[in-house]
Amino acid sequence: MRLVQILAVNSADGVELTWSFAKDFNMVSLRANILNGESVASVTPVWHGAFLYENEIKDLYGVDIRNISVDYRGKFYDVAKEHPFAACPRAKSEE
Repeated sequence: MRLVQILAVNSADGVELTWSFAKDFNMVSLRANILNGESVASVTPVWHGAFLYENEIKDLYGVDIRNISVDYRGKFYDVAKEHPFAACPRAKSEE
């Protein structure tokens, strides 16, 4: 299957992520609620092009995405405010 998109939407206690995949005329979406302070593994080991989506979500929503193949380390976008789309401040996870 190919990666179609990764969508981020604020939820009451974090960010809801939806990964959509397609093959031929079939589409599958997987959804997870990432709580504030939690992290999620990158899908770039399988879908390399996801590094664009993942860096965007990391910069704009503050989601801690681990092991992105091309990680801009919070510098993908030049924004005036850190995590401008985040509903509330996120706790940074410990490494």
